[in-house]
Amino acid sequence: MLHHFFVRVACGVSLAILAGACGSTAPIGRTTTSHSRLRSAGVLGIPRDRKLHFLTKLARGGRGSTATAPRSKGPVRFRDTELHVAVANAGEPLAFSLYVSEQQDFTVYPSSASVARVTIDGDVRFVSASDRQHWIAAGRLRLPRASRAGQVATSPAGSFTFLPQGTPLSYRAATALPTSASDVARVVRAHLLPYVGPHPPAALRLREFGFLLGTAPIGRGTRAAILLAVRRLPGLRSCGTQRDPLGRRGVAACIYAANEESVVLFDPRTAAVLAVEQRLRSPAVLFPGLPAGAIIEYDAFSA
Repeated sequence: MLHHFFVRVACGVSLAILAGACGSTAPIGRTTTSHSRLRSAGVLGIPRDRKLHFLTKLARGGRGSTATAPRSKGPVRFRDTELHVAVANAGEPLAFSLYVSEQQDFTVYPSSASVARVTIDGDVRFVSASDRQHWIAAGRLRLPRASRAGQVATSPAGSFTFLPQGTPLSYRAATALPTSASDVARVVRAHLLPYVGPHPPAALRLREFGFLLGTAPIGRGTRAAILLAVRRLPGLRSCGTQRDPLGRRGVAACIYAANEESVVLFDPRTAAVLAVEQRLRSPAVLFPGLPAGAIIEYDAFSA
């Protein structure tokens, strides 16, 4: 009997060839790594309007950025610390899960060529002791390799996208995004149309906006428009003050989607995106060994 590894594709910074794979189970296509330590988040009981009002307030000023892009529209640079859950034999008695993580420094050029350099050794580990036992009983399947510090991956011109799902959004397309909240929302919908139809879930749109704010070379007007578009998403609520995987404190905006929760963590002073996360609301067959509330993937952004 053949055993196949399947992975929740990390919906972080990606090449165009990976666009569209976010949010689904797909064969492993790349190695990922980073911090293996997950920090639990505490939630403060503050009324919803007070928690997320800073998005509207800061949108008026158009402030907040994680990626660094020169005014001359040269290369954009950012660090992505990411983690995803890889699952083998999903739905079978000997299914098991792994945490796969890595940290990379990205440089994206106006041509949409990119260079990604691994900054620290990656990590691949079993979610629990029972997952390891299932791996042994299944015949010790070959596990994905952790990346190593100093590894470099390059992509040719036209291959990088700033969206985790949908048709590719190039560097030049990112710099040309509109400065109206309704218009920028329509652009994101158009990129998602071939994959999820004309009515993409609000949770997916929240993730798209999170990655644009965290990585793309956008101006202050576009940043303000995206913040307003986030504020208008149906079902958006605050999950209180939390810490991201790097230990930074921020305010979490959350939307439920089926058995998962999409989370974007903002710096409340600048509205810069600290992290984008997916969490499991209750135990699921596709994610053996993971309890309710577990993180199934995250991307933490820094300059």
